[in-house]
Amino acid sequence: MAGGGVMSPTDRLDSVQYSHEELRAAVQVAQSVGTYVMAHAYTPAAISQCVVAGVRSIEHGNLLDWPTAKLMASHGTFLVPTLVTYEKLHDDGLRHGIGREHLEKLAKVIDAGVESLRMARDAGVPIASGSDLLGPMRRFQGEEIAIKSRVLGSLGAIVAATRTNAELLRLDAEIGTVEAGKRADLVVIDGDVLDSPSLIGKAEHVSLVIKRDRLWAIALVDKAS
Repeated sequence: MAGGGVMSPTDRLDSVQYSHEELRAAVQVAQSVGTYVMAHAYTPAAISQCVVAGVRSIEHGNLLDWPTAKLMASHGTFLVPTLVTYEKLHDDGLRHGIGREHLEKLAKVIDAGVESLRMARDAGVPIASGSDLLGPMRRFQGEEIAIKSRVLGSLGAIVAATRTNAELLRLDAEIGTVEAGKRADLVVIDGDVLDSPSLIGKAEHVSLVIKRDRLWAIALVDKAS
């Protein structure tokens, strides 16, 4: 947690919560056991401290600015936007018990999220895909791709959730693309996702799921209906 959070009860969004030395120590310890550090951060100050310290991915990044986007690109730091979270919290937050003080902070980041994604794309930042959805709202995770497609295009949004995610997790030799020798993790969607990326977020359009070459689920879609 390298900076303040929307759901944090006592800190501001613009707070920076670790020094460079602390972040660098975390990165070095992670590297010593063959892994890496991801960091929750919204603001340029929090993001840039993480990037310089060697953090591999920035989660959220809604208040990103151009110099920080260029810094991320130069270090190969991944951005993991979580745009669907803000839409769902904005729409259903009160019903799910989210306090008004949290919704006020949410208002500061919801519109900025799409602009930060556009900035990251233009700067050449590798863009992955997350959700950060809470509890029962996890069912909306597939909608993240449709939101990203407004900036990245349908194919770009799908690549962010597949190939780029695999690269971020250092699993791109095993998953992320459909190639000989990789795991057969496949989802078949009833419809053209390049034309309508929102189909990916709708369970009723998932007609087949294969995981590691095993059939896990199949749905019969009634074309007449």
